[in-house]
Parts: sequence; C-alpha cells; structure tokens
Amino acid sequence: MLLFVYRLLLNNSKEIHVMLKSLRLNRKTCFSLLLCLCLFAPSLAQDNSRKRRVTESFFLSEKNSYIERQLLVDQTHKYQLYLKQDQYLNLAVIKKDTDLVVKVFDPNEKKLLEVTSSDRPQDPELGIYLLMELTGTYRLEVSVKNPIQPGSYAIKIKELRVATQTDKQRIASQALYDEAEQLRSQNTNESLEKAFAIYNKILPIWQQIADKEGEAATLNAIGSVYYTNKQYKESLQYLEQSLKIWSSLNNPLWEVATLNSLGTVSNTIKDNRRALYFYLKAQQAATKLNDPQWLAFTLNGLGKVCSELEEFDQALNYYQQARLLKRSFGDKRGEAITLTHLGNIYNLKQDYSSSIDYNNEALAIFKSIGDGNGEASTLNNLGRSYMLLKDYTEALDQFQKALKKKQELADLRGEAMTFNNIGYLYMVQSQEQNSQNYLQTTYHNHDITQKALDTFKQALAIWQKLDDIEEQQTSLSLIAKAFSALGDEENANKYLSQANALNVTSKKAFNQELVANNSSSNYTNQKSNSTEQNIDKSSKSTQSNIVDLPKVNNETKELPIVSKASKPSKSPKKTTENPNKTSLSDPANASNISPTSREVETKDIKIANDEIKNVSQSQGKGKYTIQVSSLSNRIEAEAMCNRLRSSGLNCYVAEGVVAGKTVFRIRTGQFQNPDEAKKVATQLKEKGAIS
Repeated sequence: MLLFVYRLLLNNSKEIHVMLKSLRLNRKTCFSLLLCLCLFAPSLAQDNSRKRRVTESFFLSEKNSYIERQLLVDQTHKYQLYLKQDQYLNLAVIKKDTDLVVKVFDPNEKKLLEVTSSDRPQDPELGIYLLMELTGTYRLEVSVKNPIQPGSYAIKIKELRVATQTDKQRIASQALYDEAEQLRSQNTNESLEKAFAIYNKILPIWQQIADKEGEAATLNAIGSVYYTNKQYKESLQYLEQSLKIWSSLNNPLWEVATLNSLGTVSNTIKDNRRALYFYLKAQQAATKLNDPQWLAFTLNGLGKVCSELEEFDQALNYYQQARLLKRSFGDKRGEAITLTHLGNIYNLKQDYSSSIDYNNEALAIFKSIGDGNGEASTLNNLGRSYMLLKDYTEALDQFQKALKKKQELADLRGEAMTFNNIGYLYMVQSQEQNSQNYLQTTYHNHDITQKALDTFKQALAIWQKLDDIEEQQTSLSLIAKAFSALGDEENANKYLSQANALNVTSKKAFNQELVANNSSSNYTNQKSNSTEQNIDKSSKSTQSNIVDLPKVNNETKELPIVSKASKPSKSPKKTTENPNKTSLSDPANASNISPTSREVETKDIKIANDEIKNVSQSQGKGKYTIQVSSLSNRIEAEAMCNRLRSSGLNCYVAEGVVAGKTVFRIRTGQFQNPDEAKKVATQLKEKGAIS
C-alpha cells in the first residue's frame, strides 16, 4: 500500500520524487510524510486540474491547419501561430454548439481584434482576416460566450500566403467600413455625413477588387443613410442593388434583412402593395432559413401593411403568429409590442373592448419587465380606446397616467404627444356635448375647449424646444381649431397662418436639401420624425380652412439595416419598435432619465453637456465615463441614446460582456479620473438629465 501511494505521488509530482530522494529519511519518517501528502493530495490535484481547465495552449501552422476541440466551462484555448510580415491570413472559427468569443494578439501582446459569434445556428462561422505588420508569434484565444455552457468548435486556416495588393486594399477598406459603421451608429448629422462620405469612397474599391460581400454591405449602408435623410427613391435603388448581390451570393441572412428593409421603405412611402411583395418574399426566406427572430420581424411588417390596406383579419393573423413566435423565444417586450399592435387593429375594427383587453395584457408585461416607456405608451393607447368608447372620464385618467410617466422618463416628445392626446380628448368631448353644431358652444363647452387650447399650447412649447417643425405645424393647426371652436376667428387665422408659414419654410428647406444631396461632396441629414401611435398630425398642407381632427399615425421611420462586420443579429440594427407607434422591430426600452420636475428645460441639459465637453477637453480623453443605463438589446440602447441626444445630451453606446451575455451600455463623456466624472454626473442628476 505504501509503495502504491508513493508511486501515485511520484506520478503526480516530479518535485516530490526529487525531494524524497534528496532527503535521507528513515522508514518511519518517510511513512509519516507520505501519509500527510496523501491527505493534501486531493486538494493539490484539484488545484492543478482547475488550472488545466482555465487555459490550454496549442499550435497552428500551415501543416496543422484544421483543429477541432472541446471547450469546457470557464476554459480558454490559446493558439500560437508564427507569421511573417506582409503575410495575409484568412482564418475561420466554426462554432458547433455554443457561441464563442475570439481574440487575436500580435507578438507585442497588442489586441488586434475581438469578435463574438452569432447566436444563430445557421450562421456558425466567424471569419478573421489579417494583414501582418510584424514578424513573430501571434496568439489566438477562444472562449465560450456563456461561461456556464461548454461546447465544441473548429479552427480552419483558409488562406496563409504573401499578401497581394488586393489583400491590402480589402483590409484597408474593411477598416474604413468598420469606422463608418461606428459613425452611423452615433446617428448625428455630423457622424452620418462622415459615414456617407466613407461608404461612397470604399464602394468603388469593393467593386474594383471584386469583393461582392463588401459591395453589397456598403450598398445596404448607403441605402440606410438615404432613408434616414428621407430620400426614399435613392434608398430603394441602393437596397435593390444590394439584394441582387446577396441573392447571387446565396446569403439568406442578408437577403432576409434586405427584403425587410425594402418592405420598410415601400411602406413608408405608402406603396403598400410593393411593401407586401417584399415582406412576403422575406417571409418565405425566413421560413426556409428556419429563423424565428427574422420571421417574427417579417410577420409584424406584414401585419402593419395589411392593417393599412384595411385587410384587418389578415393583419390579426400575422400579428398573432408574431406574438406566438416572440413568446417561444422569450421576448417578453416583443410580445407586449405585438399585443399593442393587436389592440390597434381591434380599434380599427371598432371592437374597443377587445382593444382594451389586449392593451391591458401588454401593460401587465411592460410593468413586469420594468419598461416605463412601454407602460406609458400603452396607457396612451388605453386612453384612446376609452375615448372611442366615449368613456371620457376613464380616457382622461389613462392619459394623465401616461403624461406622468412620460414626465418621469424625461421623454419630451412623448410628453408633447400626450398633451395632444388630452387636448384632442377635450375637443371630442366638447363636440360630443354639442353634436348639432360644433361652433354653437355653451359655457360648459367653452370651458372644455379652453382646456384643450391650454394643453395644445403646452405641446407646442415642447415642439419648439425640440425644433420639430412638422409637430409645431400640427400643434399650431390644433390651436387654430380650438380658437375657432371658441369663436375667436382672429386668433384662429393667426395660428393657421403660422402653421402655413412653417409648412412653406419646411418645403423650401427640404428642396434645398435635395439639391445639396445630389452633389457627391455634400450630405445633410434631415432629422427623422418619431411620432406616437396615439394622435397623428392634423395636416401638412397649406389649406386655408381649419384642418380635420387628427388620426392615428402608422408611419415607420427607421430601417432594419444590418452591419457587414456583425452580420444580421437577433434584431436588425437601427430600428426601434415603440408600443406607441406601429413599427416593425423590437420595442425601445424605457428610458432611465427622470427629471426632478416637469419644468426641466432642455437648455439645462445642454448646459450640463457643455460641462462634460469642457472637462473632457481640459483633461484629455480618459478612460472614465458616466454610465446612464445598461441594456441587453443594441436597438433599445441606440433608441435611448437618440432620445438623450434629442434632449441635448451627448452620448454613445458601448458594447460589453457580463456573465457571458452581451450588454449595451449608454454612456456620456470621457474623463481622466473618476472624481471629474462623478462631478459632472452629480450636475446631470441635479438638472434631471439622468437618474
């Protein structure tokens, strides 16, 4: 037995063997020592085993160009690959049954890239393309994205050779494309202008070196920028060119994404028959691909188009299918959004009780997941349904709850839309109480109409702060209608003239913008109008008569565009789906911004933002920043960022990994030390910019 234990220990540790040989111990002492080692051996062996699990090293070479490995929990595999300067490497990491994180380091331990695999089973390959600037040993690290889920993978060297001029052009163009994608994600006038210039610079390079994938992805991106700029004809042209290439490359993921983009643009310009064609093609492709996320996205698009074509039963069918899919992969927010769509259809069918039921179901989900924005918007929808039921007391209660929530979230746009809802409710109530002749008002009706006028003016003040000309026109037209109902035709004509003047100004600016955009050296971004489902614009024409009461808005304002770098993901990029408007994507997340009072001014937030800029510039760009929120969905994060920017706060989205899951952090500022960051964060909190 003693000999067995001794051999066991010798096999586990050469150090023990050397120690026992060097020490001249008697048999009794040796036995005691071995007994002690037996007691501690399990913990030593366990520790060594843990270290082996954490990291394992392998070698890659042209001769050893394909490797398959099992990857345990919390394990990292490291590969060494000796490469020479000016070599070109095309390497693929192929996941088998779990998502992976891959990092590449140069001989000086500088991280060259970090990429994460798609969570789609039909998109298993991570492509890595590198042009070597140094001769030496490069390191490739592979780990599981989810630290509690083991898996397997393979690595394949597709190409390893001396770089050609074409390779150098491809690598340089890819770097520029990635830069443009980062700029586009910032979604500001300046960043979009720069991104647009880069896309147009690299497009002929992709064509010259016959890189079809780069060409198609860039065409997609240009189409998206044109869409943001409301140049829908140009957007369609570029997207259709992109679709032809993706089809020829047999790339079903990008094909589905581009078909959805074409459907969105066609729906925006009210060419719904064309939109229906693209969405049906996308449905076929997503079904063939067996991709539930894209299928649900497409079904929502089909539901929206059918509702606008007044094919309500078919719209209900599509939305019900989308709802079941959202539920199947645990997308509670997406399920709640689809419930609001169903509620809207039942409103159109004049089945207001069913609409209330669906919206109440959506409201419960939004509350359970802490989505304040979704909750507020659904309250607006409920208010509208009760108003259509002529239950004005309950409608007002729902609208006031929505208004309070919007103010808590510092959602100025949502607050203004809710003011419009309340004013519209007062107008309808007044009209109902004197249905024989709207202009023959009693004193009681006069009082209600005055309330409508006051709320419309509150909405106008917010639109003026946001510099939203189209919404200012809406509020001015509604104010004119309220004055007319009060018998004050002088003020009615005054406000209507202001609305008409804004319309002329808007048309003139838009025409100038189109001229500028026809030049390849100029690009200006026209702010995309984000409206809510509750109350739409009353009129955009320059008519002299009082406009009709507003109707429900069903416009979609953003494209489901994807990035060449990341490939199509669960939810297409640059799309927000709010429960307060009929849209095609995932819902925007509730904002964490909370004002100290409803009188918080946009200029106060801008003052605090100026402080961020001043401190950052004086200290240089540092590694400390202020984190406003952290979300699991990039679309929701970018939507929140857009809302913050509309309030004057400069911010950006930073991607990270927590507990194996990708998170998107909304941040602002760059500071050299935490004290400066905390100082500005305190100022922003005091001004109600962040919570």
